[in-house]
Amino acid sequence: MNSFFRPLGQYAYAFAQSFLLLYNLETNNVSIQLGNLTWPDSSFLPRAVDINQDLFVVVLGYVGNASTNYTPCAYLLSRSGSNWNVTDTWTYTPPTSTSWQASLTNWDADTYSAKYDMSVCFNDVKSQVLLGIQVTNSFLLLDIDQASKTFVLPFQLLSNGKAIGMGKALGWLNSDIAVILVNTYSLSYVWSASQIFTYNMSVNNNTVIKSILPNSQQTLAPEFGPILISLIVTKMGTAIMLDSTGNVYILLPSPPGSYSDTSTKSVSSFLPCIGGSFSSNYDIQPCSLCLQGFTTFGLTGQSSCMPCTDGAFCPLGSAFGNISSSSPLLTNLNPASAYPLSPKSTRLVTS
Repeated sequence: MNSFFRPLGQYAYAFAQSFLLLYNLETNNVSIQLGNLTWPDSSFLPRAVDINQDLFVVVLGYVGNASTNYTPCAYLLSRSGSNWNVTDTWTYTPPTSTSWQASLTNWDADTYSAKYDMSVCFNDVKSQVLLGIQVTNSFLLLDIDQASKTFVLPFQLLSNGKAIGMGKALGWLNSDIAVILVNTYSLSYVWSASQIFTYNMSVNNNTVIKSILPNSQQTLAPEFGPILISLIVTKMGTAIMLDSTGNVYILLPSPPGSYSDTSTKSVSSFLPCIGGSFSSNYDIQPCSLCLQGFTTFGLTGQSSCMPCTDGAFCPLGSAFGNISSSSPLLTNLNPASAYPLSPKSTRLVTS
């Protein structure tokens, strides 16, 4: 066993074998031996990898040692002839020196544990890559300069609190929408929740949440467990989820005017958007409410909303946009009056 495989034994070997298989699939059975690759930091512990259509590779893992700390680190690789070279390095930096992430040592990252799982996924259209680092409860977006073969900084980093688990798995629905598996674990790695977040990564260079699954429209089928441990997204926009008991759920994208119903079976079906809501894209997300001033005029299964009639009562999510604000169909309701005084505790006094 050569030096590349020594740090993690069988785990590293399995990683290398899967990487080799992925490369073979991408390059029409042209093979390489990663054992010939020397990492810039010999302590590097690989955890996740992806390759794009331009044959750039990002390998994500940890560098360091148990006596100090292990830090998340990513290497960008490109091919030169029959050889692979590391062309750039990204190393994780905590948001601030006083943040809870700054106190992490990850001292046992050299022994496999699920809490140290990572994820990588390329966006081929935009030469970007998503990195999921659940131990820091974060994911980040890095741009890649193909000419210089380097990561472009600064990067976008998102974390949602002190619990860990964000970024355990991730993917792309399309060139703009990222899908993130957000598990919530305590710092002692006790699970409490699983959710699928979709983010619009193209809005003013900021991350904007578009939807969260499960939601009021998309509840998980009772046969599917609540603890999600993995997620993949195909190039056709299908999301495939795996629960902790080995059940697989296939979330198919729905056509405009409908949403993917996840409440039954192991494969989603399509249901039309209700009045006052719409969906304009072919994807897995729920229907959106019509904005104030727009409506579907009582129609269901709409791919867009239409302007309401002038003078109509037309708030957010209006199913009917042609009812006058003065119409007798609308009834004024007076809110219930609050109790004037809080009840006082009394105590019986006896002599």
